[in-house]
This record gives sequence, C-alpha cells and structure tokens, in this order.
Amino acid sequence: MTSKALGLPGLRIGWITCRDRALLSRLERAKHYTTICNSAPSEVLARVAIKARETILGRNRALIERNLPAFESFFAEFPDAFDWKAPDGGCVAYPRYLGPEGVEEFCGRLLDEAGVLLLPVSIYRSELTAAPADRFRIGVGRRGAEEALDAFARWMKARR
Repeated sequence: MTSKALGLPGLRIGWITCRDRALLSRLERAKHYTTICNSAPSEVLARVAIKARETILGRNRALIERNLPAFESFFAEFPDAFDWKAPDGGCVAYPRYLGPEGVEEFCGRLLDEAGVLLLPVSIYRSELTAAPADRFRIGVGRRGAEEALDAFARWMKARR
C-alpha cells in the first residue's frame, strides 16, 4: 500500500493476502530468513502516511491526471514504436515496445544515449508468473515527467 498507492516505495512496508497456505508458509520462512523485523522508522512513517492517506492519494491522483495527457501525446507521436495503454488505476504503465532490437536493448540504449531510465521486463521476471518479453515499466505519477518525455522524444526523433 505505501509503495504504489501512497508513492512511498522506500518504506518497504506491506502485506500479503493469499489463500494458498503453502505459499504463505514459504513466504513467511523467506521473510524470517531475510529480516527479523521491519524498520521501526519505516513503520512509524507508514502509519503517519496511512493516517494522511486521503491527502496523499489526492495529491498523487492530481499528479497522474496532470501527467497523463503528456504521456498520451508522447506515445501517439511514435505509434510504430509503442503500443500504449494508460494505467487503469495507479501510476505505473507497461507499454509494449514494437521495435526490432527488443525491449532490453532498447532500454539500455535509451539510458546510455539519452539518460532516460525505463525498466525493461527482465527486472520483473519471476518463477511465479509469466511476463511478456516486450514490455517496459514507466511511471506516470511523478513531478518533472515532461522533462523526461522531452529527452525521450528527442532521442526517438534522432533515431528516425
């Protein structure tokens, strides 16, 4: 909850809801193996954030609403390179990259040549679920999105 909805990923506080008792048991053992407890400052900050959730959620929703037109415009300018769909809710989108070199190489070149960081699907591979090999993660809920999209667009145009 604190990570995505409240925009506080550094707190690393969360809960797991699952009906599969065997999976829950494995997750609990892994948690006990890696940490003895959550960070006390993170717990305090998470509690403060949860109490102020309406204010924080309102701020985050306003940022997303303000940013989405810029993302829509950017991806509309490059329909041959991307299959874009705005997030149904939240601040993270997973566009499909349509280029010939693959999403991993694309994201690496974009970072090296333009300083724009996108997270390719390899970051999210898991044995628990399949992940499409042609997607990348992009956040739409941050301040300064226009600057990053401008750098991204300049790089894309230079490649044409």
